[in-house]
Amino acid sequence: MAKFCEINSTTNVVKRVCVVDNNVETSNGPLGENDKHEDGVTWCNNFWGTDNSYWLQTSFSRSFRGRCAKPGDIYLPDEDRFVNPQPFPSWPRNDYTTLDTLDWLPPEGFVPESGQKYTVGEDTFWWEFDWDEDLITWKGSKADDPSDDNYYKYNFTTNTWEVIS
Repeated sequence: MAKFCEINSTTNVVKRVCVVDNNVETSNGPLGENDKHEDGVTWCNNFWGTDNSYWLQTSFSRSFRGRCAKPGDIYLPDEDRFVNPQPFPSWPRNDYTTLDTLDWLPPEGFVPESGQKYTVGEDTFWWEFDWDEDLITWKGSKADDPSDDNYYKYNFTTNTWEVIS
């Protein structure tokens, strides 16, 4: 099945994703054998119409246009690719996006995973993380230590966790 996105003409935000039968005929044979064929777009326009929008095919296998688009993603016409929306204003675009990386990166450091063990001093704790846009950093708390209600940030210069509140 081929997937097509309805994209807002003004914002380039994906409004919805629809499935089209691979057997829809194009001028070059079945749609399933002709990725990004204009006849697939024409079929979507005729079947669903356009309301301040346009249609493009997306790829479940990510073989074109960067990722399999979902509602809320953004289409970049100059790059002919879909990206996730920017999660925070301080996060710059990752210009080296491949299938294995993020579209946006934090301005400092890594993207930690909540529910992982991290060490502070000599002790190891389970952590929960949130991005703090005011501090422009990840803010972590010890999930398994109810007696510690502090928040911590990672200092990339000293490679240590520091109390911030």
